[in-house]
Amino acid sequence: MAAKEKEKQMQHHFDIEVAAEYGIEAAVLINHFQFWIVKNAASGKHQHDGRTWTYNTAKAYAVLFPYMSEDKIKRLLRKLEELGVLVSGNHNKSHYDRTKWYAFKDEDKWLKSSGQKFPIDRAELPDGKDESARPIPDNNTDNNTDKNSITDSGKNYAFVGEVIRLNQADFDKWLTVYPHIPNLVTELRSADAYFAEHPSRDGKYYYRASEWLKKANNAASPPKMTEWEKLVIAHEGGLDPSKLR
Repeated sequence: MAAKEKEKQMQHHFDIEVAAEYGIEAAVLINHFQFWIVKNAASGKHQHDGRTWTYNTAKAYAVLFPYMSEDKIKRLLRKLEELGVLVSGNHNKSHYDRTKWYAFKDEDKWLKSSGQKFPIDRAELPDGKDESARPIPDNNTDNNTDKNSITDSGKNYAFVGEVIRLNQADFDKWLTVYPHIPNLVTELRSADAYFAEHPSRDGKYYYRASEWLKKANNAASPPKMTEWEKLVIAHEGGLDPSKLR
């Protein structure tokens, strides 16, 4: 199925009573958190401080919800924290990862009201046995590496998302190849969130992620000087125009 056809089929939902109390856009976000927190709780993932967590950046959420800007989403998330719906934290194992994590302040209330089946009793969930995201395996990135990266079944990763996981060697390579991206982890979170909603047929995401980062890098690259600008700068500075980029 073509990507455009998949996007047309993607639907967002909200509870009418929740929307009446918090607003439609906040209700859509709450529904999103309910889905992922129910899923993580059922599989025993992301358990910290007696709560089940999910994570992403505001930029990634803006990709998932294109009718809301990144700033709008940040305001809504702050509002939901102030109103006591969400709590936030940082449970990243990578020292350079500042992705924000979210959980419901009253998890029992929101999971029961989600309308989704909850197959595991809270008492049966492992205490604190989170592995900081166990995604669908990506064979192209299933390799080594460094002491500061995330460990998953004996392998180390510099980045782990819902569908993308990247070893340190590839992460460092992409830092070099895509130097204009302000924050590679944030951009990877955005790509990961989009790919989780638009899964690949073969379950591989290395090439798709690389193409995503290539576009982001090009968009962030400073504009090249025109030949006229080179001549002007060279004339004023006594430089050789051919040496200017």
